[in-house]
Amino acid sequence: MNFFLFIGYGCLVCFVSLMSLQSISDFSIAHLDKLFHLITYTIFTVLGYRMANSKSGFLYICIGIVIFSGLIEILQSLMPDRMMSAADLVANIMGVLLACFFIRQLTERRKAVW
Repeated sequence: MNFFLFIGYGCLVCFVSLMSLQSISDFSIAHLDKLFHLITYTIFTVLGYRMANSKSGFLYICIGIVIFSGLIEILQSLMPDRMMSAADLVANIMGVLLACFFIRQLTERRKAVW
């Protein structure tokens, strides 16, 4: 189940990231989309963690998510009304790192309790 949730979420991220900007309203707050990127990739990473069988497996999932993010940005540069953004890529990577931080904190607390 976790696998299908992870893949489904990845497909949703891909679809929304590559859809036409004409169907997305402008954000009234500057750089609000970076917060959306951060939250989206934090959730994506947490879903990847739930699917991972080991620490090394989770590391590979995180690397895969970052590569996926980079590929999405490259594909956006090929879309007529989209553009590649290094700031979006940084926000995506920060989302992955934020999830890793929270996951580590939670797992360390669980170990301390037992």
